Amino acid sequence: MVSIYGMSAVERLPSFARLTSLRRLELGQMKLLESIHPALDAPNLEELHLHKFVNVTPEDVTAIKTHATLLSFDWVAENVPDHVWFPIREAIALPKTRSLHPEEWFSLRL
Repeated sequence: MVSIYGMSAVERLPSFARLTSLRRLELGQMKLLESIHPALDAPNLEELHLHKFVNVTPEDVTAIKTHATLLSFDWVAENVPDHVWFPIREAIALPKTRSLHPEEWFSLRL
């Protein structure tokens, strides 16, 4: 699992293509991030959980919908207007990811 949160100055992510063991990804509160697309290069990603404001482009939506191994998606959009996140959540139509708390991170094998 990788959780990247509150990196408000980050504009671009590197490709996650080499992260072959990555099963769950959490991204949150990254206002300047142009796209989550490089993270979707993770070949065995099963869960994608967004929290608060993260830019999700139409290309990201397509990549999420067509990702070969992605099983669940959710966006806890506390500070995001409904007209931004709700159509994306509906378009993706995957089961919701489960919420995890830090104390659970080390006891789960993801």
